[in-house]
Amino acid sequence: MNKRTNERTNELHTSLVEGKMVMVMMLRRRRRMTSIIISDLLVTAVKVRKNVIQSSTSSFSLILANTKTTCTTTTQEQEQQQHLTISSSIANNNNMNPICFDSFVRNRCKSGDLGLDEALGLFDRLFQIRPLPSIHPFTQLLGALVKLKHYHWVIYLSKLMLLAGIQLNIVTLSILINCYCYVGRVDLGFAVLANIFKRGLEPNDITFNTLLKGLSNSKKGDDVKQVMDLFNKMLEYAYPFDVVTYGVVIDALCKSENSSAALRLMRKMETSNIRSNVNLYNMIIDGLFKENQVNEAFHLFRDMDTKSIEPNVVTYTSLIHGLCRFGRHKEAMSLFRKMLSQNIKPDVTTCSILVDFLTKQGRIKEAFQIVEMMSQTSVKPDVVIYTSLIHGLCVLGQWNEATKLFGEMVSHGISPNVQTYSILIDYKCKEGKMDEALQIFKIMTEKGKEPNIITYNSMMDGYCLQGQMKEAKRIFDSIIATGHEPNTYSYNILINGYCKARRMDDAVHIFNDMRCKGLTPDTITYTTLIGGFCKVLKVSEAKDLFNEMLARREIPSLITYITLMDGLCNNDRFTEALELYNVLKKSGLKPNIIVYNIILDGICKTGQLFEAKELFDNLSAKELHPDTRTYNIMIRAYCKEGLLDEAQELFHEMEEKSLVPDDFTFNFLAQGFLVHGNDDDKAMHFVNTMIEKGKAGSGAIFRDANGNILGAMCIGLHQATNYLAECEAILSGVEWAMEQGWLILWVESDSMAAVSCFWKKGSALVYASEVG
Repeated sequence: MNKRTNERTNELHTSLVEGKMVMVMMLRRRRRMTSIIISDLLVTAVKVRKNVIQSSTSSFSLILANTKTTCTTTTQEQEQQQHLTISSSIANNNNMNPICFDSFVRNRCKSGDLGLDEALGLFDRLFQIRPLPSIHPFTQLLGALVKLKHYHWVIYLSKLMLLAGIQLNIVTLSILINCYCYVGRVDLGFAVLANIFKRGLEPNDITFNTLLKGLSNSKKGDDVKQVMDLFNKMLEYAYPFDVVTYGVVIDALCKSENSSAALRLMRKMETSNIRSNVNLYNMIIDGLFKENQVNEAFHLFRDMDTKSIEPNVVTYTSLIHGLCRFGRHKEAMSLFRKMLSQNIKPDVTTCSILVDFLTKQGRIKEAFQIVEMMSQTSVKPDVVIYTSLIHGLCVLGQWNEATKLFGEMVSHGISPNVQTYSILIDYKCKEGKMDEALQIFKIMTEKGKEPNIITYNSMMDGYCLQGQMKEAKRIFDSIIATGHEPNTYSYNILINGYCKARRMDDAVHIFNDMRCKGLTPDTITYTTLIGGFCKVLKVSEAKDLFNEMLARREIPSLITYITLMDGLCNNDRFTEALELYNVLKKSGLKPNIIVYNIILDGICKTGQLFEAKELFDNLSAKELHPDTRTYNIMIRAYCKEGLLDEAQELFHEMEEKSLVPDDFTFNFLAQGFLVHGNDDDKAMHFVNTMIEKGKAGSGAIFRDANGNILGAMCIGLHQATNYLAECEAILSGVEWAMEQGWLILWVESDSMAAVSCFWKKGSALVYASEVG
C-alpha cells in the first residue's frame, strides 16, 4: 500500500514540476468560453487521480509519513518528518460529528491563535472522516496557513487533497495560485488557472488580482509588460475587477518609474465608476517623488482634497520623505506640523525620515525634539532612529553623547544593528582611536552581528590613517577569509595607505591584484597612485598611469589633473605641467583656483614675474577668487625680486579681502625685508604681528642671497633646539646665553614654556612670547 501511494505521489510530483506546455487559457464569460493565448508562459497540467485512497483505514498521516514534500526550509522538512498529533482540544472530541467538527475548524481558524501543528492535526482528522467532509473546512485551514505564511505546506496539502479525490473549488484554487506566486512560481499559478478554465469554473477578481500581484513581484525584466498584458485581456473580455485590481497595476507602473501612466490609468478608472482611494494616491505620489516630479506630486496631493479623499500617515510620510530628498526642509517641517494639526499620528517611519534628515543637516537639537515628541505620542524610537542620532552626534564630534545614547538604546532593549556598530567604528577610526574601534568590533561579533564590507573598510582606513599598514593588510585579508568580497573602495583604501607610507611597490602590487580579481580601477584609484608616485619623485611613472587611465577610458577628475600638475611643477617639469593644463581646459572641466595657484607658482619659479602678475590680475575675469596661497605665491615672488612695496601692498590687499595671512606670509615678508630691504625694524614688525596673531607655528630660518643664515624664529623648545643645531649653535641652559654670536631666550611662565628667537648677524634682536 505504502509503495503504491509513493509511486502515485511521485508521479503527480513529476507531472507538476517537469511537464511543460504552452498555456492556452480559456477565458469564459458567463456561459461561453473563448480560447486565447496569454504570453508564452510555461505551465503544467495537473493530472488528477481520483480514489487513490480507497479504504477507510488510509489516513492523511500515512500519506504524510511516506510522501516527499516540496517544503524547502530546514524547519519545514523537520516538521514533515514528524508524525502530526492533534491538539488536546481535538483529542477530546474524537466522537464529534462532521457538522460539529466543521464548525470547530471554522472557529479555530477565526481564533487567530491557530498554529502549524494544530492546523496539520486538523487536516489529519478531516482526512480520516468518512465520508470525506465538504471542501469548506479544508479551504479554511489552507487560508489559515496562508496567513501564517506556510505557502509550501499549502501547496503540499492541496496535492494531497487531489490525491484523495477532493475537487478543489474556485476559492481553494485561488489560494493555491496565491501560494505559487508567493514562492516565485507564477508559471504554476497560471497552470492552476488553466485547470480552472478546463473544469468550467469561473475565476473571480481575487483569482486575477493574485496573478497580477505575482507577475508584478516576479522581478523579471518584462514583469510590467506581463501585468499590462493580463490586465488588458481582463478588460477585453470584461472579466471582473475592482479597485484592488487597479491598485496592483498602478503599483507595478510606479515601481517601473512610469508614474505618469499610473496616473492616467487612475483617471480612466474613475470614469468607470470605481472610486479612487487613498492607497492609490499614495502609490502615485510616492512614485512621482522618486521620478523627481515634485510639483506633480503636490498637485495630486491637493487633488485629494477636491475628491474628498482624506490623506493618511502614509500620504504625509511620502510627501515629507520626498521633500527631504530634495533638501526642502522648511516645507517638510511645515507639512509635519500640518499633519499633527489634523490629528494624524506620525508613525516610526515618518519620524525616522525626519530624524535622519535633521541629523545629516547637523540640526541635532531638532532631531532630538522629534524623538521627544514621539515619547509623548507613545511611538517608540527604533534602531533606525537611534542609529541616525548616533551618526549625527559622531559627525559633530560629540563622542560622550553618542556613547551615552548607545547605552540608552541598549537599556531600552533595542539591539544595535550592523550599521549602528559600523558608524561608531568609523568615527573612532577617524579620530585615531583604533583600540576603542577594535573593542567595538569585537563586541559586535560577540553579539552575533556579522561585520559587513563597510565595517571592514572603516577598520582598514583607520589603520591606514595611523600608518599601521601591517594591521590594515590584516583586516584586508580577513575580508576574504570571512567570505566577503573586497570592493573597489576596499582596494582604494589600502592603495592610499601604501602611497602615504611611500611604499609604492606594495601599492602597485595591490593595484595589480585588484585587476586580477576582475575589479575595474576607478578615477580615485588612479589619482591615488599618481599622487603616490609624485611624492616619491617618480613623476614619469605617474604620467604613464595618467596615460593608461585615458587609454582605458577612465575619465580623470579635476583632482587627478591637479595632482599630476603639482607633481610636475615640484619636479621642475613646468613645461609638461602647462601641456597638461591645456589638456584640462579641453576636457570640459573648469580649472579652479588650486589649478591656477600651481600654474602661478610655476611661472614665478621660472622668473616670469610679469606673466605671473598678468595671470594674477586676470583671475577675477575667470570668476575665481585668489586665496591665501595665491597671495603667498605672489608675495614670495615680489620679495625674492626685492619688490617689497608691491609685496606689502598685496599683504594689505589680503587683509582688505578678509583673507587670513598664515606663517608663510609673514615669513616671506620678514625674509624679504631682512635680505633685500636691510630693514630690521620692518622685519621685526612682521615677526611681532605673526606672533600676536598666533601664526608662528612653523617658524623660519632666514638666509641671505648666498644662503648664509641671518637668523631664526621659532616657538617651542624642541623647534628651537632643531634650529640651533642647524645654525651650529649650542643650547646650554635656560638663561641668557651668547654662543658664537647667537642669542637665545628661554622663558618659563605659569608652567607654560615658550621660546621665540630672532637673530641678525652682528646684532641681537630678541622677541619672547607665551605659547601653550
